[in-house]
Amino acid sequence: MRQFYSYLSKGESKVSALRLTKLRLIHSNSQLSDPRYWAPFVLYGEGNQAIATLLPWTYLYASVGATLLLGGLAAIGVSYLKRNQG
Repeated sequence: MRQFYSYLSKGESKVSALRLTKLRLIHSNSQLSDPRYWAPFVLYGEGNQAIATLLPWTYLYASVGATLLLGGLAAIGVSYLKRNQG
């Protein structure tokens, strides 16, 4: 399943991600190449479209970091103004 979701995150369609995952298991030369490990996984519904990514995680991390930085700078500015008013 991790491999399947890895392919999805790289922009593969659901059908393609499942196919690539199964082929990787088949050619793995391990016990996972046995069909009992990969055959039960099937796809229902529309599978030809890739899953849309709303926002990359880096955007989320950058916005949280920027918010914390600006909040810290604002707190320092308010503290500075309070000390120098009197």
